[in-house]
Amino acid sequence: MNHNKTFESIYIPEKQSDIEIAMDLVSKYYLVKDSILVRFQRKAKETLLQKAKDVIHTITHPIAKRLLMVVIKKQEE
Repeated sequence: MNHNKTFESIYIPEKQSDIEIAMDLVSKYYLVKDSILVRFQRKAKETLLQKAKDVIHTITHPIAKRLLMVVIKKQEE
């Protein structure tokens, strides 16, 4: 797994649907979670948490909001 590439790819493209955005962030969360590089995990999780918090206010699809809450709640525990 290329950790730098995964970390750099944490961005929100404007043309994705709410579900696609949420699924992308959740899948990245689990990729980061499974990483063995502790320093990478910490920084990447912080970045994912911030992106999820930024995006959740603009998403209207209820399932997408619930998916993003997975990332937010897991990070805040």
